[in-house]
Amino acid sequence: MGSIEAYQTSTGETLYRARFRKPDHSSTSKRGFKGKREAQRFLAEQETAINKGQFIDEMHSKTRLESLATPWLAGKKGNSEAIFVSTSGVGLAYPCATDLG
Repeated sequence: MGSIEAYQTSTGETLYRARFRKPDHSSTSKRGFKGKREAQRFLAEQETAINKGQFIDEMHSKTRLESLATPWLAGKKGNSEAIFVSTSGVGLAYPCATDLG
């Protein structure tokens, strides 16, 4: 279970921070919620995702497909055909899925 706490900005505005533990038991938080209800909703969504095993750490969500696919595909056989994948304007050729057997 996480927690919600209010804090003051330098301009005197009251905002809210949601704190919770990730599946690896490290602590994290997200701040800048304008209302307590908004922070509670975010916290409930994160806890539900953790309980369902669907939690995605924001730090790892920015991992590029290329950095995961290249080593994985390097170990696969049958590179006779290729598909073209565009990731942010950079074209990458990967083996055809039917050849990955």
